[in-house]
Amino acid sequence: PSDPSGQDLYTSNQKLQIKPTKDQRRTKKQEPVRNPKTERELLGELYADKAYLEKLLKDEDLMESSTKQGTKVADLVLSGISYLDTRREFWQQQKPLYARERERKLRQRRWIPDRTRKPAEVGRSIVKSMEDIQQLLAGDCPEGGCRKAERLLKTIQGCSEDEVPNKGELLGNLLSCIGNAQFEMGRTEAALQSHRMDLELARQRDLPDAVSRALGNIGRVYARISKFQQAIDTYVRLVTEKA
Repeated sequence: PSDPSGQDLYTSNQKLQIKPTKDQRRTKKQEPVRNPKTERELLGELYADKAYLEKLLKDEDLMESSTKQGTKVADLVLSGISYLDTRREFWQQQKPLYARERERKLRQRRWIPDRTRKPAEVGRSIVKSMEDIQQLLAGDCPEGGCRKAERLLKTIQGCSEDEVPNKGELLGNLLSCIGNAQFEMGRTEAALQSHRMDLELARQRDLPDAVSRALGNIGRVYARISKFQQAIDTYVRLVTEKA
């Protein structure tokens, strides 16, 4: 029986706060050993978000803190990781269907046009420029990639939807590239602005994948500048909108 004085209740609460952290650490140790490649493939861009949350889990001082609403940061982080684990298991069960959807997303992320389209010369030129930008960013040249992306952004803004059928997606990809380049150059405020513009455009165009991308990028910028409250809040929005 529980002690009416509340001593047992305090001890129980204390154990409840500690136990999930141990469980999560145990899960974290098991997952990479079991099938890290599959987890990365299934989660896609969200894999980086899970890694980010697991990194936060190691910060004991942060885990002991609470949000302005009084919620334990540890509870938010653990719920985020639990959500991603649930999604991973679901996508694993839906693997054939997910594989087809993922192929479509990979085409968008790599800026490879759909084979059913026959783009005009302007379209092929844009795709080539996007590939050049990707190579610059992957080759540790954020300055060059950023400049080229900014020039291409202005070009696409001046094109019609007929000339560039996927104009909205391309503009969002460019804003994301610019934000990531600015992030690498240490221009965090500019990066936040670029990713917020990407988020606004994604909402206007009703592009859920782009919304998730923008929110994830915004959260990572906040984490870089140690604004963990904003980072957690942003990630909660990401989880809520994907639920």
